[in-house]
Amino acid sequence: MAKILTEDQKQEKRRKLIELATSILERDGESGLTARGLAREAGISRTTPYLYFKDKEAILDGIRLQILDRIITKFKQVDEKHPLTQMYKFGEIYTVFGLDHPELYRLVFTSNFSLRPMTPELQQALDNFHCLMMSPMRKAYDDGLLRIPAERLNLVLWSCTHGLLSFAHSGFFEKEDVLSQLRQDIGQILSQGFLNPIKD
Repeated sequence: MAKILTEDQKQEKRRKLIELATSILERDGESGLTARGLAREAGISRTTPYLYFKDKEAILDGIRLQILDRIITKFKQVDEKHPLTQMYKFGEIYTVFGLDHPELYRLVFTSNFSLRPMTPELQQALDNFHCLMMSPMRKAYDDGLLRIPAERLNLVLWSCTHGLLSFAHSGFFEKEDVLSQLRQDIGQILSQGFLNPIKD
């Protein structure tokens, strides 16, 4: 007779499957992740993943949710009150994640999944991510530190960062020190445009 799992045990098994699916995605790309392959690597029957996920897109959504939760946790761990420094540190967290995990970055931040109906949990995670990302920009603008409203500035910064990461993912840069210098230069160039001049 099959053992009946508690809800906590089901959630733990689901979490472990998502972690394994994340590893497969990073190793083989999105096309290399299948429910059957996930079952094989987990050492379970090929139908077992469907007890936890409706289809492959549900597996991908589980990965997206886990990634967003991970980044949100890092944002909340930033121990800095000045909004401009918060902006810098949040940007670093986002950029480093994109550099270290290109497949995961593409899955969450460049795919079109947000254009379709989402689960309430994933929608809430996306809303929390954007709210946290925007909060130091809104505060800096309200404090008179920025000349561009947060919503417009966020689009500019995200576009520049996304472009930088796209270059890195395509192999345009060969050395990390070049990439690091370019990140610094972009930050300095942008700061000259969006910071209000310091008054005497």
